[in-house]
Amino acid sequence: MSDLFYEAHPQIFRMRPLSSLSVFVIMFAGLLFVGAGRVAAPGVLEGLTGGMHPDTVQSIGILLFFLGAARLYVWYAPARFEVILVTEEGLSWRQGFMNRQVVTMDREDVRDLRVHQTRLQRLLDVGDISVYTDSDKPALVVRGLPCPERILSLIPGQATTPAAT
Repeated sequence: MSDLFYEAHPQIFRMRPLSSLSVFVIMFAGLLFVGAGRVAAPGVLEGLTGGMHPDTVQSIGILLFFLGAARLYVWYAPARFEVILVTEEGLSWRQGFMNRQVVTMDREDVRDLRVHQTRLQRLLDVGDISVYTDSDKPALVVRGLPCPERILSLIPGQATTPAAT
């Protein structure tokens, strides 16, 4: 059994902070609509909702909440079934739950590693890794990894300067 140096799943909330925040705001607004439809008197809601019935306001709130939750699930669930491992032998990337895809590379096969980070990603310490073996196209690209520079330091002979945009 080889020593495990690094194991990580993509970090969805750090990878998409503004989108995640907007989805949370939509979900919170949905909860407010549910509460307003349930608690507020119909006279109070008339000015805000154009005379909609409280049950309609509550239904809109439930819809907003579940649309936001569904969006988060679409981002988050696939990332839970994606993992990159760096061991003393090399890199291994696994993706999928029912249909699994596995890519394994020996350390000697890795010709180049590149980290791409936007300014916001650099602040949040998350980035994308591109692994090159024997061609000009990356053999593997993994997005949204935490501490991407750490992978560079674990593979000998790789540059440690990330590319910023």
